[in-house]
Amino acid sequence: MNREKIIQLILDELELNLNSLIDSTKDASDHASHEDAQAKSKWDTQAIEASYLAAGHAAKAKKLLEDIQSIHGMLADIEDHQEQVFAGSVVKCSLNDSIEYFFVSSYGGGLETTFKGLTITVVSPKTPLGQNLIGSKVGDTVLLLNGTKMNVLELLQ
Repeated sequence: MNREKIIQLILDELELNLNSLIDSTKDASDHASHEDAQAKSKWDTQAIEASYLAAGHAAKAKKLLEDIQSIHGMLADIEDHQEQVFAGSVVKCSLNDSIEYFFVSSYGGGLETTFKGLTITVVSPKTPLGQNLIGSKVGDTVLLLNGTKMNVLELLQ
C-alpha cells in the first residue's frame, strides 16, 4: 500500500467537498440577491438568511482550502522510513479481530476513503486516538478510551 496514493485520495475527497461548498455558496449568494428574495415586509428575512448561509459556506470553504494546502505542504515534509507515528503517517493497526488503517492529520478528521477495498480513516492528533497514536512505534500497543488495546502493525511508506 502506498502512503502518497492514500493521501492523494484523501485530498481528492476534500477537494470534492470544497467544490460542493463553493457551489452552495454561489447558490445561496445568488438567492440572497435575487429579486424574489427581496423583503416584502419587515418580517420577511429570506434574503438576510440566504446571505448568512452564503457567508457561512464561504468561511467553511476558505478553511477547507487552507486545510488542503496544509496537507500538500505536509506531504513535502514527510520522510520515508519513519520510525514512529506523527502527523502525516498512515498506520496499519489490529483492533480485536480486524485490521484498521488511519491517516494521522490535523486536517480532515473523521473523513474516510477507500483504497484497494480498504477503508482509511483520517484521525486528528487532537483526538484521544490520535494522541495515543502519535509517537507510537511498530509493535506498540495503544490503549483506547474504552480500555480496548490496539496494536500498531506497520507504518506505511
